This record gives sequence, C-alpha cells and structure tokens, in this order.
Amino acid sequence: MFKRRKIILGSFILFILMASITYLMWEVADVTKDKKNYKGQSSKKTDEMKEGQESSLAELIKKKEEEFKKKLNRTEYQLKGNWELKPTLVLKTYYKKCGDIVIEKKDLDSKLAGLRSDNLINGDTGWKVVKRSARQVVLEKELNEACPEHKDEMYLGIKDGVVAIFYGNPQDEEKVLKRKTNISAEVLPDKEIQNLEVGIEVKSQRQLLILLEGLASIQDEKIE
Repeated sequence: MFKRRKIILGSFILFILMASITYLMWEVADVTKDKKNYKGQSSKKTDEMKEGQESSLAELIKKKEEEFKKKLNRTEYQLKGNWELKPTLVLKTYYKKCGDIVIEKKDLDSKLAGLRSDNLINGDTGWKVVKRSARQVVLEKELNEACPEHKDEMYLGIKDGVVAIFYGNPQDEEKVLKRKTNISAEVLPDKEIQNLEVGIEVKSQRQLLILLEGLASIQDEKIE
C-alpha cells in the first residue's frame, strides 16, 4: 500500500514537472514570436519612413527645378525685352570753333529706331545717320561754334594787333577765337600788353564788358 502511494506521488510530481517545462517552452516560443513580429513591424516602418523621405526629397528637388526654370525664363524674357525695346541713340556733335566732339547717349524705343533722324530728336535738323542697327542708332552733326564748356570759359588776348576774345582759358594749347575787337594793342600800356599776351581770364559777361570798356577808354585817351 505504501509502495503504491509512492508510485502515485512520483507520477504526480513528474506530471507537474513536465507541465511546467511545457509551459515555459510555450512562453519562450511566444516571446520569440513577439520579438520577430516587432522586428518585422519596425523594419516595415523604417522602410516606409525611408520611402516617404525619398519621395519628399524628390518632390522638393522637382519643385526647386521648376522654380529655377521659371526664374530663368523670366530673366531671359527681361533681357530680351530690354534688348528689343531699348536700343541706344548716340548723338555726336562736332564743334568747329573748339574742335571738341560731345557725345550724348539715350535709350530709344525700338519702334522709333526706323524713323528719320529729325523725328528721332524731336524735329532738330542737321543730323545725319552714320550707323543704324537693332542695337544702336548713331547720328552726327557739325556746328560752327564752340562747345558749351568752352562757351562758359573765355579770356582776352591779342590777335592780328588788336584785343581779341578767345574761348577756353590761356593754358589751352590751341587758341579758339570768338571775335576780335576794334581796340588796338599798340596804344595800350606795356603792362596791359604783357597781360594780354599771357591771357586775361574772364569769369563772366559782366567782367568782360568792364575789361573791354577799360581798354577802350585807354585807347580813346591815347588817340585824343
């Protein structure tokens, strides 16, 4: 009887051990499966994130390329517009009295580039076209006078034995005659003659009149 109880107790203990081992094996299997499932899901999410980033980057690159093309086309259009609508009008004026050439440049509407020269400069005559192209229209004119710069500068000197008015200043290499007076240099004092030979600068029309009146009065006194 006692022996039979031992056998039953041993069998019961063995059953419990086997059940425990089986349970532990199931738990380990479930944990391993969960880990595999988690890794699979994590890997899938990582792949999806990579695909999303690559897609966003591709869209960004495409967007920037489109913006660059628009800017490039806009710049080309502006350059083309400036090229076509604004050729240059070049006016060259030759002043015979002083020998200077004054050049003036203006923007010109392309619609006006084919017009006659007098229409290009509001009816001002005397111009001749020396060059005409899509980029540039060049007009030239000669005037028998001194340029504006030399007109503003004058000095008194001697020409053909009389007092004369010259354009520019006494330091100019070439003397540009404006006009001669009827004041003889011979009747003037030596000091005045020396000053005239060097050149007496004139700053204004008022000063010019005062100097000429003074020299004329000296001449009148000598003649009397």
